[in-house]
Amino acid sequence: MQPARVRRTQPARKAAPRPSGRALPARPARNGASRPPARALGSASRGRPPRRTPERQRYVAAGQILGVGLICFALWCFFDARQLYTNAVASPPGTRRTVSMDLLGPIARVEEFFGADRLVDGGNRALGRASTPPSLSQTLPTQPPPAHHPHRGSGVPATGASAVAPGTGVWAASSFDPFATNAAPGPGTGLGVLRRHVTSPFGVTSPPSAGSGSPPSASSTAPSGSGTTPASSGLPPLVTPSPAHPLSVLEIGDSLGVDLGYGLQDVLGQNRAIRLSTKAVIDTGLANVAYYNWPAQLAQLLKTEHPGLVIVMVGGNDTQNFAIGQRAYVFGTPAWRAAYLARVEALMREATSAGAHVAWVGMPQMAPGAPVTSAQMATLDSVYEQAARTVPDVLYVPTWKVLANNKGQYSTFLPNASGSLVAVRDPDGVHIDYPAGDDLVANAIVKALREHWKVQL
Repeated sequence: MQPARVRRTQPARKAAPRPSGRALPARPARNGASRPPARALGSASRGRPPRRTPERQRYVAAGQILGVGLICFALWCFFDARQLYTNAVASPPGTRRTVSMDLLGPIARVEEFFGADRLVDGGNRALGRASTPPSLSQTLPTQPPPAHHPHRGSGVPATGASAVAPGTGVWAASSFDPFATNAAPGPGTGLGVLRRHVTSPFGVTSPPSAGSGSPPSASSTAPSGSGTTPASSGLPPLVTPSPAHPLSVLEIGDSLGVDLGYGLQDVLGQNRAIRLSTKAVIDTGLANVAYYNWPAQLAQLLKTEHPGLVIVMVGGNDTQNFAIGQRAYVFGTPAWRAAYLARVEALMREATSAGAHVAWVGMPQMAPGAPVTSAQMATLDSVYEQAARTVPDVLYVPTWKVLANNKGQYSTFLPNASGSLVAVRDPDGVHIDYPAGDDLVANAIVKALREHWKVQL
């Protein structure tokens, strides 16, 4: 017999007391810790990370990107305007060249006016970069040239330039070779550095000491300001060129010649009757042909360019001593003057013997305290003027008064055609400033050519 099941009953739950309106005492914390907050229900309670709202992506309008690009392009055009303009001038003739020059020319002048090109050149020098437009840069054959003026390159690249071996020259058959030298190859004084004290291989230092001769004062030898009447001509006279029969003009020289080249490009570059070729090279001259042989280089250029007119502006690096054979010639002495005169005449005759007329441009005045002096430039100018009177078909064009003020003195600023003062000389007191100074000298040369040879250029 199975025992009867006893039914268990659950005790009745006590009803929760009704709130009496009094606040209940807080439950004491266990082990001094506060009670943790209640965990929120949802995905977090199931161990899943909370869903994050994605951040809103930022978009830049295409117009803003285009605007920034145009601003960068405008700044680049402004700060490199002169380099771009120089490249445009050196480009082949055509519509592209004409349009580029018309657009970049005014920008380059504004850049020059505010001195922005000097800022760019200073930055390039600080970074060890060349500040010269690529179309005007050239590494000389013997060794890299010394530091030079920021605006000046080594001229349009030229072929056939080489240093001469000691004791050799262009006219080896001559009993007296004015360009023979036994000096070791090296740079000239360099118009960027303009080292006045140049030690010759024989230990003679320039400027000359007392008793060795000194350059005459600027007042006693300053050019008169008018062109020199050349010797009787042996060449057919120049005729006014035309697009069908253009005149080939070759311009050579040192860094002052590079300055002149800029001006000639502005004045004659748009003339379709003129084929202008600027081949000036910085840090060169006639005193140290072991570094750069201008007679040999000119011989090559005469064969390739076939110029009817050669314009020469050289001399700023020639205020130094040189040697011929075993004899040293100290700058400013009568012996130096005679030897240097022979070199100038030889270069003139080289051009005229090839059928080219020659316009030899004199040196301008220098600023007080410049690395080279006006007295030294006056010495050189007197040599050039004397040589032009001796060699036929050569015209000497002085610049002594072209860049001077109304008192005949050196001036950094001169009034332009509208009466506004513009910079015509660089801060170094030696070089000619672009564009006002370069164009001023170029216009003076073209005027002298028109008056003397009765041609329209």
